[in-house]
Amino acid sequence: MVLGGDMTLEHEHHHSVRLQPFQQDAFAGDWMTRSRGMARDFNIMLSGACTGQMQAVSVQGQSSLAIPGETVQKSDEVKKAVLVVYGVDGTIVASVGIDETWRIDTGDALLLTTDHQGATRSVGLFNPDDVEVHVMLATIWYE
Repeated sequence: MVLGGDMTLEHEHHHSVRLQPFQQDAFAGDWMTRSRGMARDFNIMLSGACTGQMQAVSVQGQSSLAIPGETVQKSDEVKKAVLVVYGVDGTIVASVGIDETWRIDTGDALLLTTDHQGATRSVGLFNPDDVEVHVMLATIWYE
């Protein structure tokens, strides 16, 4: 996922894509890939039985956003999960329940593991400042 700038990815014998901020591309690690452009990006690389997804969210100034926990398919109940909350810009306060809070600044990553098999935790995000803040969320399921 591109976080800033832009880049073009050319996957030989597959496809090419130009990515702007908060757009992403998924591809196999054994593909012959070339990139052009100047960008800051965030990647998750998975192998074996791991699966994952990423999304960018923005939180307006002086507001909150609830990120619900996610559950894997019934057939994948043996999997565990980790949620990555990455601060793209600004400051965000992440909370789980009423007792656990963390301050996430630009470039910080918070890793939250499952509290039981197959589901990620629900997370609250609060932006204490008066400017919009961007956060990247990644969920990775593994055995």
